[in-house]
Amino acid sequence: MNSDLVEKDIELNLNGNIIRGVFTLPKSFSEATITVHGWAGNRIGPQRMFVHLARKLYQKNIATLRFDLPGRGFSDPLSQKTSLDQMIDSVVAVAEYLKSEYCIEKINIVGICSGGNVALGALPLLKTIKVNAVCISTLPFQTPSTEMKLRKTTEVAKTYLKKALSLNAWKRVIARDIDYSGINKTFTSAMTTGSKEEILLKTSARDIIKELQGDAHKIMFIYGGKDSQSEIAYSYFCKSLGKIITVIIADADHNFYSIRMMNKLQKTIVDYLVDLGCA
Repeated sequence: MNSDLVEKDIELNLNGNIIRGVFTLPKSFSEATITVHGWAGNRIGPQRMFVHLARKLYQKNIATLRFDLPGRGFSDPLSQKTSLDQMIDSVVAVAEYLKSEYCIEKINIVGICSGGNVALGALPLLKTIKVNAVCISTLPFQTPSTEMKLRKTTEVAKTYLKKALSLNAWKRVIARDIDYSGINKTFTSAMTTGSKEEILLKTSARDIIKELQGDAHKIMFIYGGKDSQSEIAYSYFCKSLGKIITVIIADADHNFYSIRMMNKLQKTIVDYLVDLGCA
């Protein structure tokens, strides 16, 4: 960690609920990044991804605000019954706060899993700010059926069984290149079919894809090459949105559990955001 690193706790009032986050501030900056975690996550991200990303962007003079979505982590309300549209509204509020308090005119939104859907939903609503998005392992705006859940569970089990029997996996174990935290979450998520209430919470009242079509925002999608859902997902977004940037990290899975793959992911994001800033 940098000895001169400055981080500030942030609290925003959104319709009577307090949204809490941490703002990493370089000494001089003209743009900021907002990170958005997944549906059941919190502001640090998987393997503390957003903490490490914030500090790498700090070295490039890009500020980063990582926050807990409503009903997650330290943000209100206590109930987790927060809809996708409410999550989108919280990102919009955070972006407008950065503009008003720090005169920031350029904002990047980096979201993982459903956080990517939240990022996409926020883009058309931020009309007075230059904003771009990076969407990691983001799936289409659609409801997964029970059949899809069962297929996903089977694919996850096959993937991990294959890894457990491979020589390369054992080499990675010996080299300590595997982060075991979260693997159980993958199985739990795959095996759990959402209730009707949860499905409604994850469904936007807007046609976000239609709003984004022909839009000038720059969007990068990043997927793991070993993610069984990646091909369907990026094909969907390419077809729906047309001109987008897609990056496939060959040996990575959906959650980038490998430390080496997580480092590749973060480097890809940092390099891209720096290039955007220079454009």
